[in-house]
Amino acid sequence: MNLPTGLLELRARDYQCHLMDLRTDTYHGARHRSDREQVFNQAVNLLNPVVYDVLERFNEVMLDGVGTIEGPTYDSGENMEVRWQLSWPQQQAATHRLEPGKTVRPITIRAHFWDGWTHGHLAGSDAGDWPFQVTTETDARRQWIILWAIAEVELHHRIFESHHPWDVIPLPTGDSPPAAKWG
Repeated sequence: MNLPTGLLELRARDYQCHLMDLRTDTYHGARHRSDREQVFNQAVNLLNPVVYDVLERFNEVMLDGVGTIEGPTYDSGENMEVRWQLSWPQQQAATHRLEPGKTVRPITIRAHFWDGWTHGHLAGSDAGDWPFQVTTETDARRQWIILWAIAEVELHHRIFESHHPWDVIPLPTGDSPPAAKWG
């Protein structure tokens, strides 16, 4: 498989920065909580246009363009969290098969920085945690593939959660899947 030049090395850089933070008990050199919060907030600001780009493209490719993006929504306090969500009519109407009486949640991408943690992380509502090592626009753009992976895991979980999974995703009519819209 031909990956973009340097992609794996750049992903390794995120983990190296992540581990350096843990070794030094800093967040990109910031030692005090208030300074770490500034690092986190700057990273969120840099990431915001990338999240929108991912969710717009995801909406186009995976949801036939019927979705709506909301966010960023900020929850502050001891546990800082910023959320972006992608919802669509079928998801909003879908009933949850594992939690009767509830509806299926939207796709969620989160950046969070919990109290007592060294640094922030990227996540979905279901999709684990990834290092949030963003200090430049280039760092933010590098997260595109991670943000897409989070959105894709979230989508699969929405299918899994839906009482009628075949109805939760808008698909064009016909017998075969749509052609990919890459490019």
